[in-house]
Amino acid sequence: ATRFLELITTFRDDDCTNRRPIIFLGHSLGGLIIKSALCHAHNILQASENDFLKSVYAILFFGVPHQGMRSDALDEIVQGQPNRALIQEVVVEKEDRLASSYLGHLERDFARTCRAKYEIVSFYELYRSSSPQRIGSGPVVMEGAKYLTVNEASATLGSSECNKVALETDHTGLVKFTSRSDVNYTTVKARLRKLVGKAKPKVAKQGTCKWLLRNEVWLKWADLDRSSLWIKGKPGSGKSTLLCYALQEVSGFKGPGTLSLRFFFNDRGHDLEKRSIGLFRAVLHQLLYNYPEELPELIDSFQEKLDVIGKPNENWEWELWELRVFFKSSLARILKKVPVVLSIDALDECEKRQAEELLEYIDELCSNIPPSPFHFNVVIACREQPIWSPRDELTIKMHVENKKDIEGFVRARFSRRNMLQQSEAMELIIERANGIFLWASLICDTTIDLWMERASPALIKERIQRTPQELSNMYRKVIDGIYDEERLSAMWVMIEWILFAARPLSPNELRWAMAVDAESPHKSLKKCAGARDFILDDSIEWRIKILGCGLVEIIPPTDSEGPIVQFIHESVRDFFLDNRLSAKANESRGHLRLARSCIRYLKMKEISQSETLTKEELENRFPLLRYAVSSWPSHVRQGNPTESNQENLMELLKWPSESFLLFWTGLEGHRPGYSPPRHGV
Repeated sequence: ATRFLELITTFRDDDCTNRRPIIFLGHSLGGLIIKSALCHAHNILQASENDFLKSVYAILFFGVPHQGMRSDALDEIVQGQPNRALIQEVVVEKEDRLASSYLGHLERDFARTCRAKYEIVSFYELYRSSSPQRIGSGPVVMEGAKYLTVNEASATLGSSECNKVALETDHTGLVKFTSRSDVNYTTVKARLRKLVGKAKPKVAKQGTCKWLLRNEVWLKWADLDRSSLWIKGKPGSGKSTLLCYALQEVSGFKGPGTLSLRFFFNDRGHDLEKRSIGLFRAVLHQLLYNYPEELPELIDSFQEKLDVIGKPNENWEWELWELRVFFKSSLARILKKVPVVLSIDALDECEKRQAEELLEYIDELCSNIPPSPFHFNVVIACREQPIWSPRDELTIKMHVENKKDIEGFVRARFSRRNMLQQSEAMELIIERANGIFLWASLICDTTIDLWMERASPALIKERIQRTPQELSNMYRKVIDGIYDEERLSAMWVMIEWILFAARPLSPNELRWAMAVDAESPHKSLKKCAGARDFILDDSIEWRIKILGCGLVEIIPPTDSEGPIVQFIHESVRDFFLDNRLSAKANESRGHLRLARSCIRYLKMKEISQSETLTKEELENRFPLLRYAVSSWPSHVRQGNPTESNQENLMELLKWPSESFLLFWTGLEGHRPGYSPPRHGV
């Protein structure tokens, strides 16, 4: 394990890939080597190994014998081999035998130092394997008795239910597939692809952010108890990056074992990501994971509600006031054990009144928590805008402090491109970035693309000089650069859906939303799919990327939800809403167009003639159905229709005929808690 660790870290340092995320795949005993290497790395203090641990994102275990494995004849076969000692530790005589002391110690060490930090997926076999057998002095053949080499309990120890995956194969077949269409191969590939999409670099660019550790404001905050640190800056200036770096370093100032509680407000996300109740639910979940014994009131209240009222989220939901009480009482107890740092990112994306109430609560919390042996501190990242703060602010302004970081970032991007290093391009980008990391990053991408196309230094310089320094002006230039009317029209339809949709749409939902446009003449989905601008299955991601002009991204799926389409940064949403570049960016008009598209989708021939299908069959066959059913009324309300628009909607609904509304209420009636309207309403 030590040698394995040394080889990885040396290779990553030599190959300049020490920021790249790592996903380990381990089969059988190889998984034990990975566990041992990670545990060993956690006990090493050198910076290189620390970066290595921060880069590890996930582990896929294939039949790893965490509690032992069956292999009756293996001990005899490996006599005299260097791995015999390990084999003797992991082989068990019966499937229900407990793990050896070595495996037990390794699992406890791994659970303590690593398990909670990484995404872990455990694959296990369903078929029995023939055991190895040596006949006389001849070769080893797999013709012995059959048994499960590693049973489910041993292979999935410590994994959550959603990350235990059965494969219809034996122990060897877990990593040997018959073809690309092998169902086991596609299952593993889907899991791996999801993890690859979610894995992002966690290690800051070497040399960046280190100024923070010498910053007077930071040092003052780190020395104080019950204090708040604000990280403020323009959109794209690197506030979130600095916040992550601060949390990595905070234990060096607050003491070992510092508990970091984290929440990121996201105006592009779901409802809980925009509201303060989402913050309290998230941080209480983190407290429960680390110190469940310090939240007895929360656990008792949950059990009582479960017994008396029923299932959470169906029969009841937490109230904000009670979560605040639970947080305050548990925090007071935890501060007797360890320091606690609460980090809040993108506070400006929380509704303003809720943000102010949250700050009032934090101020009151800092004033009223009983004295304790350990510190409680808060760090908040937000844009430079007026948010009421009840205390004297300790503030770091990003656009003032991060100039050296931007310089290091740009030089690193051009480090392997000698011509660019020697040209004026690099210095020009550094000079014009004006404290905005996102601007520098986007312009680096553009410059490298031009360089790859063999553009002249003069042309590259001209492009950089002509790119506006303010993000909003840069976004405007991107849109103004689209001359193809057909592409521009399709882009506005996509932007409108991303701007005004009630929730983020998946790529598949978005392509159908764009296909069934408000003005579409088609009355069947087959006709829509045959249109010249329909986005085909194998080109969804490519088409969204092209139409988005670099301002739109696809967020990979998670364990709880599928992929979604969103803007790359909240400043892009602000740009489209504030600048009114097109009549299509008008909010009320946009909602009405989306309402009309939803109604048109529901009236499509294939859907209106599918009365015999179940709800699940309908939703599987028609990707946009769930959204259209639940969201068209809210789009109508937010659209504030004028008299002429009302007439258009009535005509689309075939009012006063009730045929469409009866069909819609039939679909809507599948939802929990739905009450049908009275006749004639």
